[in-house]
Amino acid sequence: AYSLLTDADRQLAHRLAGEWLEQMEERSALVLADHFSRAGLGARAAMWFRRAAVQAIEGNDFAFALATAQRGVDAGASGQLLGSLRVVQAEAHRWRGDPPQTVASCQAALADLERQSPQWFTATSELGIASARVGAIDGLRHCGEMLLEAGRAGEQSPPFLIAASRLAKECFVNGLRALGEELLAIIDPLADALSAQTPAVALQQRIAHCLRAESREASLISQALDCFAL
Repeated sequence: AYSLLTDADRQLAHRLAGEWLEQMEERSALVLADHFSRAGLGARAAMWFRRAAVQAIEGNDFAFALATAQRGVDAGASGQLLGSLRVVQAEAHRWRGDPPQTVASCQAALADLERQSPQWFTATSELGIASARVGAIDGLRHCGEMLLEAGRAGEQSPPFLIAASRLAKECFVNGLRALGEELLAIIDPLADALSAQTPAVALQQRIAHCLRAESREASLISQALDCFAL
């Protein structure tokens, strides 16, 4: 019966199926993405492809996360949504141990993300860390300075504090101690106030403090802690 439908009828059927499953709170984002993609609703499909890619990262399937996020890109995502898909790709590349591709995905993301949006802060911290991993310390410095500028302008959101703490940690590891201290000076009073409501902020702040002390093992410690604190 499906093969006898016109293209327009197929698109309508997939749209109705997707909308019904959406209302029923379907747990598989990929199922919803497929329906909206077949319905010709590219932007709506791209949103669900992004969620499916995030689910794949949570399940440690990083190759599938990359492929699914790319399907969102190919579906016609633009602007903030396109940038968010690139952030997911950057995170998957980081977990796969591929700093050069992480840098490339972050740079692509930042071209589309609204400055100082939650995803922008994530992309900036990912870019700074990946830059350090490939030896581009100026890239780390630039990202840290962008977050420092945001903090001085009054930014206090948890995504900012997590990103700034992650980069402060990298600054201490990579010889940018003064920049790390400046970031912590902004982070500390805000993180202490938010620690009860947002444990991830306090965790990243405390890791940064642990790495303030100069140590020849600091880089290895930093990379190991990344596996548990993100």
